[in-house]
Amino acid sequence: MIGGLQAHQVPLRSFSADYATINQEKWYTPQRDVSFSGSALTVFNGENCSERTFVPFQVKEACIKGAFLMGVIHMWNMVIPVGALYGFAQMGVVLSQSYTIFNLMTRAVTRIDLHSDGKQVTLHFGKIGK
Repeated sequence: MIGGLQAHQVPLRSFSADYATINQEKWYTPQRDVSFSGSALTVFNGENCSERTFVPFQVKEACIKGAFLMGVIHMWNMVIPVGALYGFAQMGVVLSQSYTIFNLMTRAVTRIDLHSDGKQVTLHFGKIGK
């Protein structure tokens, strides 16, 4: 028993081209007890992270998509000049992509807490409103 939870042993597997077999001699068994503070254990805490952080791929994808759309609008304006609609179309792309990036960055999971039952987790999102 680990902190009120039953320890599950996970076998190490060896794979070949056609099948997978379980190595019965090698089982992983946790060596330390899980220390719950109250009724939850923080599994991941990105708020106190001192490591170098990177921009998620979805943000990079949104930037590339926005740049591509700006190029399409510019080329369309070169073929068929649309006057003031050109500026509104560019402004729409910039606002749309900014909204997408803002939502991606503020709705990112920053902390995960595991409850003592071992089945429920609490997700904490972004830093807006803190």
